[in-house]
Amino acid sequence: MKKAVFIIFFIPVCVFSQIWHDRSFTTEKTLYDIVFTDSLNGFISGDSSLLLKTSDAGENWFPADVPVQDNGLLNILAPDDTSLYILSTNYTSGDCFLISSDNGNNWEIKEFPVNRSYLFNMDFLNADTGFVSSLSGKLYRTTDRLASWEKIHDTNNNGDILDVTFRTADTGWVCGGRWDIIGFIKKTTDGGVSWETGITTPEPVRDIYIFNDDTLYAVGGDPEYGGRIYISTDGGDNWIVQTAPPFTITFASVSFVNPSLGWVAGGGRILNTTDYGENWDIVSYEEEFIHRVRSFDQKNFWFTGSRGFLKQYVDTTGDTTVTGLKRLTPDKTNATLNIYPNPFNSQANIIFFVPESGYANLAVFDIQGRKTAQLIDGPVKKGAHVQIFSPKHFASGIYLINLLMENERISKKITYIK
Repeated sequence: MKKAVFIIFFIPVCVFSQIWHDRSFTTEKTLYDIVFTDSLNGFISGDSSLLLKTSDAGENWFPADVPVQDNGLLNILAPDDTSLYILSTNYTSGDCFLISSDNGNNWEIKEFPVNRSYLFNMDFLNADTGFVSSLSGKLYRTTDRLASWEKIHDTNNNGDILDVTFRTADTGWVCGGRWDIIGFIKKTTDGGVSWETGITTPEPVRDIYIFNDDTLYAVGGDPEYGGRIYISTDGGDNWIVQTAPPFTITFASVSFVNPSLGWVAGGGRILNTTDYGENWDIVSYEEEFIHRVRSFDQKNFWFTGSRGFLKQYVDTTGDTTVTGLKRLTPDKTNATLNIYPNPFNSQANIIFFVPESGYANLAVFDIQGRKTAQLIDGPVKKGAHVQIFSPKHFASGIYLINLLMENERISKKITYIK
């Protein structure tokens, strides 16, 4: 039986009191990052060696002791079930890592061996293997639980690497740049030996999120150009700009932990999307800069930022998602089909969701009903997929994208303009 889709409107007080929780901590310090080790216990890393801990799922936060003073605790992550790593920076004393092997009860210092390195971000595949980014295109790798580091510098990149993320030991991406000069996204498939540029931008790119093998999102921007959202549908080889709402300053973090509810946050704005980025809506205006959006269970979404900013969004209705004042209940038992940009003049991204693995036929027809392109005809896995449509010999006009599955058919019009 198919589920119905309902649209229900609420006044702002009802929506925000039910869904949004202001957990802000009374401090002038910046809260940079957040991690939960289980459903109850979590940590927030912040400026000036501030570490906060909760044991009641984030309802209350209390300062925790760390063995450093006046350090910026830029990142915190849990590489396995018992370990926690914190990237700690200090322009005077140098950079180091704080390591806990007992879920944050005790911490030890691991000094970073390169002096005046000015580290920005880290990513770990497991407790042994990880990467950390730095100034002027410098990137370092460890394979022995931070005991030693190997430099894997991209000699063709002098821009600061603001984020690093690896899917495997060989395949990874970096992004960054310098204000008012340049931004970039680069990809490696050989563990950092060589790098290929996916896109060069007029502003720094600050964060990358791996959606699946083919699809990645990235965000950045600056006050002059505004916030920018990028998507790649070919494994990070090429990128296009998505349409962001006007009057945004810059974006610092992107997350699609819940595939049907994506988030972007940054300079005084929180955005979300329920159609994989075809449309983005501003759902919250804030006075602070939001550094990070995280979720660890697809239900609770956490936002950390300047001057103790901490907000929690809770999806309390199962598969219901809330966008601003409009509550949409996506039917996750049915397939979905979205296309962007539309109209388009060179390439369109066809994004479709299938609720179960099975046969799918994705084809293009003209307005007379004649098939003009066969895109997919065979088995597909359950979940979200992105198919690129690049008509080189088509005439300008209206076409029909048809998705056919064993028990369902969806069609949408698309306009091609040469």
